[in-house]
Amino acid sequence: MAPFQCFDLPDNRASIPERLALLRARFQDLQAGALLLPRSDAYLGEFISPADERLAWATGFTGSAGTLLLLPTRAVLFLDGRYLVQGSQQTDPSLIEIVNVHLVPPQTWIRENLPPATRVAADPWLHSIAFLRWLEQAGTPVRRIESNPVDGLWLDRPPRRHAPVRGLDPDLAGEDSHLKRERLARLLRKEEFAGVLIASPESVNWLFNIRGSDTPNTPVVQACALLRSDGDATLLVDAQRLDSATRNRLGDSVHLAAPSALCSELADFEDRRLAMDPHRSPDRLRILAESCGAIVTDREDPVVMPKAQKNPAELEGMRYAHRLDGAAMASFLAWLDRRWPLGGLTEIEAAEKLERCRLETGELQDIAFDTISASGPNAALPHYRVSRASNRAVQQGELLLMDSGGQYRTGTTDITRTIAIGEVSDDARTAYTLVLRAMIRLSSLEFPEYATGIALDAIAREVLWRHGQDYNHGTGHGVGAGLGVHEGSFSLSSRGRNALRPLKPGFVLSNEPGIYMPGNFGVRIENLLTCEAPASAKCEHSARLSFETLTLAPIDRRPLRLELLQDSEVLWLDAYHARVAETIHPLCQSNARDWLRHACRPLSQ
Repeated sequence: MAPFQCFDLPDNRASIPERLALLRARFQDLQAGALLLPRSDAYLGEFISPADERLAWATGFTGSAGTLLLLPTRAVLFLDGRYLVQGSQQTDPSLIEIVNVHLVPPQTWIRENLPPATRVAADPWLHSIAFLRWLEQAGTPVRRIESNPVDGLWLDRPPRRHAPVRGLDPDLAGEDSHLKRERLARLLRKEEFAGVLIASPESVNWLFNIRGSDTPNTPVVQACALLRSDGDATLLVDAQRLDSATRNRLGDSVHLAAPSALCSELADFEDRRLAMDPHRSPDRLRILAESCGAIVTDREDPVVMPKAQKNPAELEGMRYAHRLDGAAMASFLAWLDRRWPLGGLTEIEAAEKLERCRLETGELQDIAFDTISASGPNAALPHYRVSRASNRAVQQGELLLMDSGGQYRTGTTDITRTIAIGEVSDDARTAYTLVLRAMIRLSSLEFPEYATGIALDAIAREVLWRHGQDYNHGTGHGVGAGLGVHEGSFSLSSRGRNALRPLKPGFVLSNEPGIYMPGNFGVRIENLLTCEAPASAKCEHSARLSFETLTLAPIDRRPLRLELLQDSEVLWLDAYHARVAETIHPLCQSNARDWLRHACRPLSQ
């Protein structure tokens, strides 16, 4: 069994007609002609409590991102490219239309399809300030509702989890919370802010050096905080959740207040400038702050950049986590090579075994996300999630794609390996080789400090473009240090504001190009990298940066078409495998060590 992942996904399709009808019946009470329902919570999180899975309740769609626009006679589900196929499989196409959100965002669809002046109801706890502002600027009247209509209809709603708040080991944090707050307070004073309302739990947990388990997969306490320009702070969390040691470590300059006391805390900012990040703050927080007289002013969450630029202690913790994870992956891959020839291997069996290998490290706290264990045509779905209903036996001659990660005490991992189950087709071998070349190109790149994520994304894709291939997701995302596996301060992508940010030393990011052939196979190879200044770089015009590869696990060499590899790529792969073998061999179980030596031998052998 897999203690962290459940494969019994609910199938709500039979209930969708009734649930949509019940929501439509509330339109008159909502005083609106449409309802927006996103997959979100009051902290705008990606990994949310089961109690906040309102979109899944209403539509059957269980992916990590999506928004439903419900109209009196139509229902439109906005999904990104990762989930278009999954959305069509999990919902009723006769009731719900699916739209690619990157091609037609909700504000555009509403402007082009709804009658003028149609009021759209929205729960301001579940939408950012920026999103509702965009809707209104596009001409859509927004009706901000006091209570979400799903909550009154969802009779078997799961309870919330409120686990103890634990302090982060100072050796892992690398900087005392008091020093972090003082540094940010100086910035607030310089910019003439009285304070900042920090709405992102990951920012709050980093700033106060705390962790929790309020949500699956991300070890955070769900809380917001007020940081004042004098360095004092209010952490909005139930004080009973902190033991005395954690409370004492926070110090006297941190005041604890129940979340229900937010308004009384905001009263301190009457007629004073209060910073809020419009992209990371629910619109309800803006409404509350302004009702208390605060002068709410847009400003990026000041924690975002220092959190993204990992300090030496955080990076060392990440390296340690990746050594553990690499040994677990080697144990899994060695088992896989012994297991599949026996026949009957299923996607769920592979996912469960990989989780057990991580548990055997003794330091796994959670998985970083639900493992993508996808074989054959299922691997062509970039974010396929195996369930009892979709589980299939892995067939000889197929590719098995395993995308997974762990939350360890010291850091977060995210790795994808695509493995050949016997001899695979020439098309699959070509795709596999091209994806590896794209991954190596980014891994070995040196680039100027002004290079943005959108530029590096294009450099990785160019290998595939030459062969008429591409992929419908970003090349890389930020990764937190013992926090969220998807850290949204920057990205390597062809779109989005975060892709316009230049990379900085200390950033940790994924490198995961792919090729997906619907109905046939999918290939993705992913390592995590950290951005650094190369010691050997010499440039007259601008400082240069490069990447250190954090992930340490063998890459399957069997599907490669060696004639497509350049000499420099062969050298990179051999050097990477030599480092993998040297680093994780002492950590591997005895039954994986001989396999590791064989898997990491030079390509010339």
